[in-house]
Amino acid sequence: MGRLSLEKNVASIVDAVRGLQGRQPAPLLIVVGDGPAAAALKRSCRDENFVAFVGFQTGRALRELYASASAFVFASQIDSLGLVNLEALASGVPVLVPQGSAITETLCDGHDALFFGAGPDGLKRALGALLDDPALAADLATNGRQRMLSRWEEVQFDAVWQTMAGTTPSLNPA
Repeated sequence: MGRLSLEKNVASIVDAVRGLQGRQPAPLLIVVGDGPAAAALKRSCRDENFVAFVGFQTGRALRELYASASAFVFASQIDSLGLVNLEALASGVPVLVPQGSAITETLCDGHDALFFGAGPDGLKRALGALLDDPALAADLATNGRQRMLSRWEEVQFDAVWQTMAGTTPSLNPA
């Protein structure tokens, strides 16, 4: 989901899913987004029947993609957070992220997300474990969604909006 560029490590996700094609059923990788690496990724996957590129999506189509996913994989090691991680968590999709990535500072491995070791092999192991354990997948989905709901319930959007709009003097009246 999102911008397709080299630092997103989508090729690593493709390699990991390729390694799981002997499973029954074999996983399908849906790549959502567009960007500077899209053409090269599509060329490299032209003979891979387990990869589908659906381009940039918004609104209902994007919500349906999240809702129909068995897992969401984020492979970037350099993104500071990744809005798509928050979207996936809020959508109730089990999320897999690389160990040591910035998003791991706000999540708990095995509770609301799965952290995987570097490279396609680490992701392949984590994704395989998730696909083998429906109870784990359900727990991650539920706990991840609850984490996002709790996080955003704490934010006082009306107070922020009123302050920005100039209708109240400040968020912390003295």
